[in-house]
Amino acid sequence: MSTQSYKKLLLSTFIFSVMIGRVTYAEDYFNPDFIEGQEKKNKRIDLSVFTSKNGQLPGIYYTNVFMNNTVVMKKEIKFEINDRNELVPVLTKKDYVAMGILPNATKSFESLGSDEIVKSISDLIPDAGFSYVFNEKKLNFSVPQLYVDKTALGDVPQNLWDDGISTLFSNYYYSGSTAQNEKNANYKNTSYLNLRSGVNFAGWRYRNYSVYSHSNEINQWKGLTNYIERDVKSIRSHLTLGDAYTSSEYFDGFSFRGIKIASDDAMLPSSQRGFAPKVRGIAQTNAIVTIRQNGAIIRQENVSAGPFAIDDLYPTSTSGDLEVTVDEGNGNKRTYIQPFSSVPGMLREGNVRFSVSAGKFRTDNDNETRPFFLQPVFSYGISDLNTVYAGSIVSEKYKSFLIGLGRSFGSYGSLSLDGAIARSTINKSNNTGTSVRMQYAKDFTETGTNITLASYKYSTEKYKDFSEANQKKHDYYYMDNAKKDTLQLSINQNLSDISGNNMGSLFVTAYQQRYWGRDNKSRSFNFGYSNYYNDISYSIAYSYTEAREYSDKDQILSLNVSIPLGSATSDSNLTFSTLSDKSRLSNAMVGLNGSVLEDRSLNYNLQTGYTPDNRSNNYLSSSLDYKASFGEYQAGYDRTNDSNRYNYSTNGSIVVHPYGVTAGQAMGETSALVRAVDAKDIKVSSNTGVYTNRFGYAIVPYVSPYSRNFLSLDTSVLNDSTEITNNIKTVVPTRGALVLADYPTRIGLKLMVRLTGREIPFGAMASIENNGVTTTGIVDDSKVVYLSGAPHEGTIDVDWVNGKCKAHYKLSNPNGKVINVSAICN
Repeated sequence: MSTQSYKKLLLSTFIFSVMIGRVTYAEDYFNPDFIEGQEKKNKRIDLSVFTSKNGQLPGIYYTNVFMNNTVVMKKEIKFEINDRNELVPVLTKKDYVAMGILPNATKSFESLGSDEIVKSISDLIPDAGFSYVFNEKKLNFSVPQLYVDKTALGDVPQNLWDDGISTLFSNYYYSGSTAQNEKNANYKNTSYLNLRSGVNFAGWRYRNYSVYSHSNEINQWKGLTNYIERDVKSIRSHLTLGDAYTSSEYFDGFSFRGIKIASDDAMLPSSQRGFAPKVRGIAQTNAIVTIRQNGAIIRQENVSAGPFAIDDLYPTSTSGDLEVTVDEGNGNKRTYIQPFSSVPGMLREGNVRFSVSAGKFRTDNDNETRPFFLQPVFSYGISDLNTVYAGSIVSEKYKSFLIGLGRSFGSYGSLSLDGAIARSTINKSNNTGTSVRMQYAKDFTETGTNITLASYKYSTEKYKDFSEANQKKHDYYYMDNAKKDTLQLSINQNLSDISGNNMGSLFVTAYQQRYWGRDNKSRSFNFGYSNYYNDISYSIAYSYTEAREYSDKDQILSLNVSIPLGSATSDSNLTFSTLSDKSRLSNAMVGLNGSVLEDRSLNYNLQTGYTPDNRSNNYLSSSLDYKASFGEYQAGYDRTNDSNRYNYSTNGSIVVHPYGVTAGQAMGETSALVRAVDAKDIKVSSNTGVYTNRFGYAIVPYVSPYSRNFLSLDTSVLNDSTEITNNIKTVVPTRGALVLADYPTRIGLKLMVRLTGREIPFGAMASIENNGVTTTGIVDDSKVVYLSGAPHEGTIDVDWVNGKCKAHYKLSNPNGKVINVSAICN
């Protein structure tokens, strides 16, 4: 073996051992003379940093931080070499408290200042220590549970909550359609605009929610809500000033204008997010579904033929009646009522939940008065099994009081029972009534069953909720609408055989409401079953609705089959479906749908079908949906024998922030702004269609409030002159915030520099600065160092033990991905 080959073998063996070695015993020593082989021409090699435990060069590294094997943060951490020649993290007491260590864990730890650096955690807390795996960027602290806040591991400390940046934004949703009847040449045009706009400043949020509706009959602009809100972090609650909804966990919710302060469970370590109603139904053709609450349109959406589910209504109260209208493509129109409510949540022992609302009843109905009121609601976990709750509504002519108990029966589920008494003054006469409510919920993990049941019983027709008591016309209204009892049932079931093999899933929802003095009632029933065979999925659904206000009883049965036709660049499905209305075939369809493009951002749907009625036998439908980083766009066309309909919609956001203006997809309640200056067309992982724009900015539409959100960028497509050193950021936004995820970028050349003029040892550190960003590299045994983000002209600083020098270079016409350059180091 030649001397040169021998040197390369030894050098490769050394580097390999450094990269994969997990445990290095203290004081192990590698003789650098071996690298030079037998000739030993250069004995000035600085490798001492690699000879100790966690041996790596000091610096700032992006690190995944764990506490007792539970991830608590991801951040850039500075590492230094201590006096025992070990690589250790440089962290303050505040950092350790944020990880979950109790501020008063020990006397010595408690005595430290919040920003004081902790040199050795093991010196302050008995049996504490850490391990650092360099190639995984994993830093794990081991601390006895005695010294750890038991709730902090599931919580995010308030000092990490980020109120976000100041911003002005508007979310928009616009939909429209043009329908033509070829027999009479009539046109019907409809359009709907939904604007959710706001301003964020210093923790305060202003919100405006407005809608515009247009058709041949109406042309209406309506402001639904205006309000200001902010967190009250000291009591883990949320303050709202302006238009809001009362707490509807125990009373029927209603809109008002005034002030509200209420607990926010999302701020708790084990939070349960707020209830969102899901609207289910079946469309016989491509249809427009319109959802109204209190007479106002809160959602209008184009849906395909077959079962549909809309579960992202915003905003709305968390109980009450929704009026759902399905406007079919063949001209038929169906309207039904979908009620919803949530079961009062059980609280852990000692936990408190409250809500206080005060203001003026808000309605758009001219037949309703608008009195002032006060509504306090309170619940308390008196033990792990029992939760007590109470509330009242007090107004000039209305008073209601409620008290109840929620009880957990362990494996048998949870049950709540409450009673309310209401006294209202109507036409100068007093009316007093009572109501009793029972609610039950249970998840059967062993059988995959989820059941919720709610039953309401009203003692007499004289019981009125607050909204009913505010009616101006009383006699006819109350005789016709006084509720007698209500029953709601929801069942979700996962099925499997004796061997545990999947046999599909089913759901059942049922609702019935009866009224005093009337025989007819409102009812609805929905059933669905879905499963798959190999890659073929199929489902069957049945819907029955009987509305007291309408004489028709709707019954629809649907069958759907989907066969995948996927490939490397597309996901396609061949579909077959049939719909039966009142025991006869009303629609039979075959279709092709799927998604294309690398990010699956373009969805398409083609359908053709047969409708056996006198008006339109043949049916054709097509639609496209494109999700881009600056918004989402849909377009569709429906054709029958005697009619055409074009429909279209778009939704997105326009955001004004301290760094400019960015267009994005429609934002949720809480969002993030990605900032990677000049790094364009970079995908934000786990977000379909979200890429940075030409300036390096992107809107991440949904992030979770008061939780750690890990946002990462796909840096594999960066150009030759751009580099992002840390592509993962952790953000913890407060509710309603637009939080900044800032990714420092290195814009510059990638250089392979050969240093001459001095004897520079292997392991020396070289660094260069470009526009305030410093890049470092390690000099190899040939005095060559790799540097990225370098300017066309600059000075390289080289440091080693007991020595340093500077090397200046200038490039007149650089080209290539990595540029070779020589520089004299003096």
